[in-house]
Amino acid sequence: MLKFALSLRFVMLVASFGAALGALVLFWEGSAHMISAIAHMLGQSEAKRVIAEVMGASTSTCSALSSSFSPTPSRSASSSI
Repeated sequence: MLKFALSLRFVMLVASFGAALGALVLFWEGSAHMISAIAHMLGQSEAKRVIAEVMGASTSTCSALSSSFSPTPSRSASSSI
């Protein structure tokens, strides 16, 4: 039983790296949207395009933050009770 439980460490390690990689990709996407919004502003594009790019940037960045700072079992609310 203990050997099986210890073998799951590798699965959790892979999941942690996947979550970190996903957060980095979302930060990259948010930065690309923000750069595109700035380019649209400087190029005198329609306001709708700029607003759409900024909304896409904020969505990507908030998703990256929420996935990178998700609570671990040691920091969850149930362990502090």
